[in-house]
Amino acid sequence: MTNQPKYKPLFYRIYRRVSTSMIVTVEDALQLGKVRITLTKYEKGKGATATVEHYLDASRAALLAWDLLNTPNAANTARGDVSLWWNGYSEFKGTRKNGDLEARTFQIELATQSDNPVRLTICNGPGEPVGTTGAIKPKKDANQTRVSTVLPWLAIREMALAIVMHIQSWAAMTYYERRDRDTWQPDQEPTDQEESTAILDTATGEIRPRRAIPPNRDE
Repeated sequence: MTNQPKYKPLFYRIYRRVSTSMIVTVEDALQLGKVRITLTKYEKGKGATATVEHYLDASRAALLAWDLLNTPNAANTARGDVSLWWNGYSEFKGTRKNGDLEARTFQIELATQSDNPVRLTICNGPGEPVGTTGAIKPKKDANQTRVSTVLPWLAIREMALAIVMHIQSWAAMTYYERRDRDTWQPDQEPTDQEESTAILDTATGEIRPRRAIPPNRDE
């Protein structure tokens, strides 16, 4: 019997939700101090038509997830109860990719016009620098890939719980080693390069894999 090739993700999956036209994935990029979120739009029989990604700082991802878990009235608020204190979040980031600037924007908000109360939106595209701070914003008049999806309250809380539990587990597991080294990571320079999936270039801000994932690798 011939072994069928299996997809090997670049990062460990914390959460994944597949609907009829959308895949929402949250992955561990804690070696970079990040949580990676991807939205993949696809059509049955055609495959993916658009994929976008965003890297949230781990502490910010945990805070947003915690807020969502402790916002029991969000579903009612999206339908007209404006008393809720939580009203969404957005951020703008970017990196240098293949020598070019790439802008990434992320937004989570209440979807008042939808039966599903929470909307996730990620936009990727050409970027341009903002002043001399190194910040990157979407380039004016450039084509951006924008993917948006609405999620039911149960799904968004499942995702939030998975993020909180994962980050808490990682933080507890590595706490003493990180404290003793006075660093975010237990080992900023892994000795086993084969086990390290990605690296952050501090000079350019580019996130890239340390090694290619073999397409036919069996688990």
